[in-house]
Amino acid sequence: MFPFAFLILINEIVRPTINETGYSKYGISVINPIAKNTDKCTWICHNNTSYCKEHHVKILKPYFSLTDLFYFGVIGLLAMTGNYGAANV
Repeated sequence: MFPFAFLILINEIVRPTINETGYSKYGISVINPIAKNTDKCTWICHNNTSYCKEHHVKILKPYFSLTDLFYFGVIGLLAMTGNYGAANV
């Protein structure tokens, strides 16, 4: 419970400092925008892993062959549940 509450607290503290319009999908709006930004991760990184890897990942670049197996493996397992969104939570 504490880690979840801590994340909410941090998000709400930071919210007033964000000037961009948040991403919205299915009637749900979030704090971060979807616009491509080479300086920071946005929802484009969630929706386009390749963009994120190209512009934001630095330390793990030499290890993509290993980390991609784990990363996309976990996504595949979550998708196999039939309800990716709920399984991700």
